[in-house]
Amino acid sequence: MNYKILFALLISLILLNFGLSVNSSNEPPSNNSYISSIEFEKPTIQNYQPHPAINISSDSDFVDLGFPGIGDQQNPYMIEGLEIIGSESVRKLISIKNVNSTFTIKNNRLVGNGSEKLNVYQNNIENIQKLIYIENTNSPFIIENNLLFGNDSDGIYLNKVSSASIEYNIIETTNIAINSVNSSQIIIINNVISKSTWVGISILESLGVQIINNSIINKGEIGIDIKSHNVVIENNTIEGGSFAGIKASNRYPIYYSNLTVSSNTINNTLHGIYWQTQDSIISENQILNSKGNGILLQILDQSIQNGFNNNFSNNLISSANLNGIAILGADSNTFTNNTIIDSGFSGISVSGSSGLRSKNNFISRNEISYSDDYGIRIGYSAEENSIIGNNFQLNNNGGIQGYDEDEKNKFQLNYWDDWTGPDSDVNGIVDAPYIFEGNSDPYPRVSIDSNYEILEQNIPFNTVKITIIDFKTDGATKIETETQNLPEFHISTAEFFLIILIIGVVSFKVYQKYQKKSFPLNRCPSCNSRYPPGSVYCGECGAEVEI
Repeated sequence: MNYKILFALLISLILLNFGLSVNSSNEPPSNNSYISSIEFEKPTIQNYQPHPAINISSDSDFVDLGFPGIGDQQNPYMIEGLEIIGSESVRKLISIKNVNSTFTIKNNRLVGNGSEKLNVYQNNIENIQKLIYIENTNSPFIIENNLLFGNDSDGIYLNKVSSASIEYNIIETTNIAINSVNSSQIIIINNVISKSTWVGISILESLGVQIINNSIINKGEIGIDIKSHNVVIENNTIEGGSFAGIKASNRYPIYYSNLTVSSNTINNTLHGIYWQTQDSIISENQILNSKGNGILLQILDQSIQNGFNNNFSNNLISSANLNGIAILGADSNTFTNNTIIDSGFSGISVSGSSGLRSKNNFISRNEISYSDDYGIRIGYSAEENSIIGNNFQLNNNGGIQGYDEDEKNKFQLNYWDDWTGPDSDVNGIVDAPYIFEGNSDPYPRVSIDSNYEILEQNIPFNTVKITIIDFKTDGATKIETETQNLPEFHISTAEFFLIILIIGVVSFKVYQKYQKKSFPLNRCPSCNSRYPPGSVYCGECGAEVEI
């Protein structure tokens, strides 16, 4: 057996596995870590059994109250087929706390009476009736396929729990339909929530939560409200909301991060997405008919002025009454490949907020069209932002499409459909800059079909080499320009494997040199192949050898 080849292959495989793990580090957490009800049948209950309120505060209460099961994941305690009607004297219709057993709450009908209405000024949220209340549990549990009618009570309230699945429930007329506080590893999937008076789904200080494929028709303020780290919000449909479809905010002195918001459809809210957190990904969402802004990124706290590092990409924002994207007092964010159509004010608006500046934001490759005002408007206290390679069409009713009040931002390589020639040297760049109030684009592209490739970058405050390629003329030219806050550097697959090969060869050479100096190889008396000292048997023929 050739140990040299084996060692080189082993090094390459280790490096390849490391590279792939790094490339996939932003993937959402797997659902495999959660208990799921997919193995259970979902019978339709014709007649629910009337039942008084349930109060369980120890594992033995499941048995004492006659619920079937043994409390493990194969045979959980079952609370099923019951109808519980709330009253003014009952604060919790189903209350389970301080247990270690696994349980399932399924196919029940719970009706609250809203005995105490929410009063945010009196902070009485803890006093509001809860249809299902789970606290301080140490084993997985499922809440599935229940009908919950709140009448302004809260729906499902989780406090200090871990590894739970809330799925296939119908929840109507609650104050907050689903509320997770100080919990972890919760999956909220395939629920239908309607007519909430305040929030559809609220997540507070709960790590590793996944909110997937829920339908929220909201008559209150917020569809999904997040104050937490490490939350995935994916493929939900949110309709209505007097403040926001999705809101992610901080809770001083804690600043939240690592959220993923993707593939959601948000319609007819005030702001589609309201954002204050950092180091997060907001991508591939459809945000329609916002009465305010499609996406509002607003920072209000002067104690944090840098490093928000959010990535907004591949979102469709259509028919916002104000701006498609509004950036207020936020630093170092990336906005790429978004499509913004028919904004009532500007396609993208950037300005300061509450004494904070908006700077070092990178705005590139966005499609911005049919804005009633400018395609992009840079207001006061906004500087050192880069606006590169975007396409501006039919904004401002055919007038000038850009505006910069602070005059300290970089506009380059954008396509402006009101400025497409001449291009005497046929290099894909209009011969004269595109000039607008406060600034200009010195290298406007002649065609929407033109593209550019960033060849070199050195962040921050860098000079980059850019190739302009006009697909209509095959003309190309290289220019140098300054910009800031460019997206992260990527290498091709071929380059990646070449690097692995080089490292593998070098590692083998080092290994070979080390072997010759420190481990002289002996020869097998049977087959004459070499084996290292310390071996008992030959690796080639299996013969016993001297140690």
